[in-house]
Amino acid sequence: MAIKKYTSADKQIWDNFLSISKNATFLFRRDFIEYHGERFIDHSVLIFNSKKKLLALFPACQKKKTIHSHSGLSYGGIIFHQDIRLHEAKTVFQVLLNYFQSQGFQKIIYKQLPYFYQQYPNYEEDIILYQLKAQLIRKDIGAIIDLQSLRSTTFLRGRSRELDLQKAQNHNLKIIQSNNLSYFWKNILIPNLKTRHQISPTHSLNEITYLVDLFPKNIRFFSVQKNQQIVAGTLIFQTDEVAHAQYIASSELGKKHGALTLLFQHLVRNKYSDFKFFSFGISTENQGKNLNQGLHTWKESFGARAIPHNIYQILI
Repeated sequence: MAIKKYTSADKQIWDNFLSISKNATFLFRRDFIEYHGERFIDHSVLIFNSKKKLLALFPACQKKKTIHSHSGLSYGGIIFHQDIRLHEAKTVFQVLLNYFQSQGFQKIIYKQLPYFYQQYPNYEEDIILYQLKAQLIRKDIGAIIDLQSLRSTTFLRGRSRELDLQKAQNHNLKIIQSNNLSYFWKNILIPNLKTRHQISPTHSLNEITYLVDLFPKNIRFFSVQKNQQIVAGTLIFQTDEVAHAQYIASSELGKKHGALTLLFQHLVRNKYSDFKFFSFGISTENQGKNLNQGLHTWKESFGARAIPHNIYQILI
């Protein structure tokens, strides 16, 4: 096998490979990886077999003597060709380790792609990580709804959710899909995150507007409005089979009128009912050390259940 460090000349072959891989999403497209490229030193690589067939991609960046997969993405790992076999996948890992060792790196922080994003089973990765004695260093807790086995008894659990939905319907709230993120970002999302979690959004308004324009089929904004004013909203990152709520926030008026309950009832029961999964994202804080129990319980009230997101350390 042969390995090649990514350059801009490889963009087309990289992006084309994603459509024949077993475990890729639009976050692995080069335009998404590079939208904030100034924050990272990219060290992505392409792995070919002896016949020069592309077998795998590894989105990565470097920091000192460590390779990260990829610090600018929610998830990472090696992207494999959909036809790859176990022995080939093992060789890909070994070639990758040999290459980064030759470049003077000491370890890889390997951020796995959660299983529900995979188009084909990818358990070869788990087998190989075990054989490499990879150390599990972080386990974030996410929450997903399995939309294909969702039952009315598992959706909107609890009297408070039912009351929220009733209030929202009584106050004539409307759900609108648009690209007008400015008001939501400045007046609802940023104040919410600052007050409740003392953090800022991962994306600036300019960055997320740029990404929405770049990926209009994959990134969609849904707002709840009362008298044409936004009172709640969520930004959905959409792949072929998964709808992921990247940001969720509500104004005080929206909370009073149950706006988010109305919104997620619509998204889960109508807009994305044909998808396989609806993801609410992770509920852990402090590098995965602490669970925000209130946040996770809120997600569970919509029928979501806990799933792990594993991050490993591989010593080279």
